Amino acid sequence: GLLVPRWRLRHARAGAFVLLLFTVAMAINHFAAPGSDCGCWFSLTLARGTGAHFAFNLLLIALSITVWLDARKMAAQSPNTHSRRHSAVEETSG
Repeated sequence: GLLVPRWRLRHARAGAFVLLLFTVAMAINHFAAPGSDCGCWFSLTLARGTGAHFAFNLLLIALSITVWLDARKMAAQSPNTHSRRHSAVEETSG
């Protein structure tokens, strides 16, 4: 969804929210049962939740928020680009 400019604002916000939710769940799991699996499937086996996992998630959240802020700024600079294209098509076809 981040590759399509019209979807970028919504999908970056959703990605940041899901990462934040996962990080909070991982933190609760880490404090409730230290040394347990974090549920991370990006390695060959389930990994233990460490500080590196939290740092990586926070970095990804920051990147998602940065993409979201940039998409929001771009949307504010060019409002209703879709409706302008739609009205131009109507003028040429009508």
